[in-house]
Amino acid sequence: MRKTVAFVALFLCLGSPLLATGGWWDDLYEEKTVPLELILKNPTSFRGMDVSFVVQFHQLGNIDNPYFTPFEKENYINFSVWSDSAPLWSKKAYGADYPYMFIDRITKESHTILTARPYDRFLITGRVESIFRGKPWIEVVGMTRLEGKLDEPSLIRMVKAYRLKKMRRFDAAASEFSNVTTKKLPAHVAALCEREQGVCLASANRFGEALVPLEKAAAVRKDDKELQRVLVFCREKLKKEPVVLVKKDKHETEDSKK
Repeated sequence: MRKTVAFVALFLCLGSPLLATGGWWDDLYEEKTVPLELILKNPTSFRGMDVSFVVQFHQLGNIDNPYFTPFEKENYINFSVWSDSAPLWSKKAYGADYPYMFIDRITKESHTILTARPYDRFLITGRVESIFRGKPWIEVVGMTRLEGKLDEPSLIRMVKAYRLKKMRRFDAAASEFSNVTTKKLPAHVAALCEREQGVCLASANRFGEALVPLEKAAAVRKDDKELQRVLVFCREKLKKEPVVLVKKDKHETEDSKK
C-alpha cells in the first residue's frame, strides 16, 4: 500500500503526459461564462465563484442590506439588468429586470455604470457574494461594453409588429419587422426579426419574398425547428407554383422575324 501511495506521489510531482492533456479539473480556476438565468435558478452553485454573463442595463437602483450582505449604499452602487436573451418587447419580460446587482464605488467601472443608458449591453464578471431569501446578490468585479443594443424605436416597432402578427395582419407585421433590422441590433435580435418577417410573409402567401429573411435567420438560428419547417414549406410551395408564360404582342413577334 505504501509503495502505491509513494508511486502516485512521485507520478504527480514529476508530471505525466496523461495529466498534461487535462481532464475535468483542467478548468478548475478558470472563469465560467453562463447565462444569467442559470445563476438565478441555482445561486448556491455559483456562490463565491467568478462567473461571466451578458446583460442589458436597465437602471440605477437604491437597494442595500448591510445586515445580511456586505452591500451598503455608502460603498456600493446598485443597479438592475435584464439577461441578454430577455424578450423586452414582451411586457412581462420588460417588467422582470433583476435588481440585485452591485459594484464598488471606488472601481473604475463604477463610472461606466453611472453613465450607462437603458439597453446598453455588457459582458459582466460577477461574484455571488450573498444569497438573501433565495436571491443572489451579485458583486460586479469586471465588465466590458459590447457592440450592438436595442433602442427605443426598434423596441416600439417590435411591440407593434407582434401585435399585428397576433391580429393576423401579416403584411403589416412583416413590414414592421423589416424596419427593425438595423446594424446596431444584437445579432440574435436581428435574426429573430428576420425570422418573424419571413414567417409573416409566408403566412401572407408571399413565399418567394419570405425566402430571403428566412434563410438569413436560419444561418444564425440553427436549432430553430419551426423556422426550418416554414423554410421548407416555402420552397415546396415555390416548386409547385405554375410557370406563367407571358404572350408576346403580335407586332413584337413580326418585328422579331424581320
